[in-house]
Amino acid sequence: MDARFSGPRFFLQLLAPAAPLASTNAQLEARTALYPNPTAGQVQLELTGLKAQGPVKVDVVNTLGQVVLQAKAPVRQGAVAETLDLSSLPTGIYSVRVHAQEGTVVKRLVKE
Repeated sequence: MDARFSGPRFFLQLLAPAAPLASTNAQLEARTALYPNPTAGQVQLELTGLKAQGPVKVDVVNTLGQVVLQAKAPVRQGAVAETLDLSSLPTGIYSVRVHAQEGTVVKRLVKE
């Protein structure tokens, strides 16, 4: 570069992603329900609008980041309806992570 040049010294080029990733996860999150919340024991997980695929992986994670419960929920006609039994877990706040082909959804859950 010429020492007498006083213009910009770098260029910033923004490239759009091939697919809008944020809206895909937002749509997936909007189709996910976890209730009752707070819960005393059992909780119902529902997820709709899925592609045909094998079972989705469900992880329940405590506030220390430890996976305290794992499950595989079958996909039937593009939907998941699974009951998770949290009665053996201590009172606290948990994250429920659902790993599907379309992406991962994380929902917060309070266990009383």
